[in-house]
Amino acid sequence: MKLLLLVFSLLLSLLNCFSQQLIQLHLKKHARIKKRIELGTPVLIVTKKNDVYAGAIKQLKRDSIYFNNGIVAIKDIDRIKFPRTKVRMKFDWEEFGYVSLGVGLTTAGLVLAKWKEFPDALTIACSLGYSPYLPRLLRSMSLKKRKFKMGHKYSLRIWDIR
Repeated sequence: MKLLLLVFSLLLSLLNCFSQQLIQLHLKKHARIKKRIELGTPVLIVTKKNDVYAGAIKQLKRDSIYFNNGIVAIKDIDRIKFPRTKVRMKFDWEEFGYVSLGVGLTTAGLVLAKWKEFPDALTIACSLGYSPYLPRLLRSMSLKKRKFKMGHKYSLRIWDIR
């Protein structure tokens, strides 16, 4: 029974090893891999002749990248860009108008009730009204680099172990 379990677990681990993708495009910076690009990854490539190829990578062979609309040689690539994966913050002007109206009413209420003076009442109302926008803005920001210019720093290499 133990031998059967051992053979079964070895078979599963071998299947897992061979099911992984064996072809990748490596973006290197000074001989260190910065990004691993797999088949199906959407990219935008600008060649040295200013031709633009965009879409998902269909196939990688020796020194070429295949798209639906063409083939690009790696040595002809000038820039490579990756599209934004995070969704940008959508700004709703109607909601912002209602929040601004609430800030004005809160400021007026604090001043008329003589609980706070005008500048303090305005800062309190603004911090209450506009504070939900800050986490949404921070979540939508991305600090990852998405544009890489080939040349002295960056290079591309196809990694194929089939």
